Amino acid sequence: MHRVWRVVACAAFAALSCQCANAAETQAGLDMVIITGTHTETFASATGSAPAPLVHVSERIGRFEIAGEGIPPLGNIPVAANDLGLSNVNLSYFNAVIRYRVTDTTAIGIGETLYNQQSTYVTSFETGFGNPALQTEIDSSRVAGVQYSIVQTLRQSGRSSLTLRFGVNPHLSANLHHAYKLTFSGGRIIPIYPSPTTDSEAGSQIDAELTDVVRIHRTLRLEYGIRYLNMTMLFADKSLADRNAFLIPFVGLSAAVGI
Repeated sequence: MHRVWRVVACAAFAALSCQCANAAETQAGLDMVIITGTHTETFASATGSAPAPLVHVSERIGRFEIAGEGIPPLGNIPVAANDLGLSNVNLSYFNAVIRYRVTDTTAIGIGETLYNQQSTYVTSFETGFGNPALQTEIDSSRVAGVQYSIVQTLRQSGRSSLTLRFGVNPHLSANLHHAYKLTFSGGRIIPIYPSPTTDSEAGSQIDAELTDVVRIHRTLRLEYGIRYLNMTMLFADKSLADRNAFLIPFVGLSAAVGI
C-alpha cells in the first residue's frame, strides 16, 4: 500500500475516534453489474460483456465515511472470437476509500484501487514440420494505485437521492507475467519458457458513476445507475500495453446494518 494511503488512513482513524459519540450509519449491499466494453492492444482489440456481482459496505460517522467495494474472482470468463486470440479472462477488483463531507452535498475522498487479472490467449502456430500447434499465452498481473475522488449530490429528498462520483488514479503500476506453451495435435505440450517472463507497466484510470438511490423500506434501499471506466497501461518504453473502456450499468440492494 502506498505511503500516502497509510498516512491518510491513520489520520482518518484518529478523526473517526474523536467522533465516536456521534451515531454511526453502516450500509452493506450487493449489486449486479454488466461489464461491457473494449480491450485494446497495439494492433487489435476485443469487445464483450459479462455479468458480475459487486459487494459494497460503508461506515459513516459524522462527516467521515469509510467505504469498500469489490468483485470476487469470477473464474474464466469466455471472450468472443477476436483478432487478439483472447480466449478468456479471470478478474477480481477491490477499492477502499476514506471520504470527508465538505458540505451537505459534496464529499472528497482518497483510496486504493486493486485489480488482479489473468488473460489467456490461444493462437495457431506453424512448426514448419507439418505438425501445427496451438500456442497458449497466459498473462497475469496485479494493478494498484491511489485514487482521488469527489462525490456530488445532485438531488436529494426524503426517499431518494441522485449522486455523481468522479475518481481518477493518476498513477497505476503493475508487473505483467507471461507464460507460454505449445500443444501439438498428438497432445504433447512443450513449455516455451521454463519460468514466466515479466514486463513492468504504468498507467492511469478514470472512474465515473451516476447513482440513483430510492428508499423502499426503513432499512432497505434500491440502487441503480451507470458507471464508466477508462484505464490505459503503458510498458516501460511508453508503448501501449492495453487500454480498457467499459460502460457498466448496475442495479442492487443495500441495507442498514445494526439498526
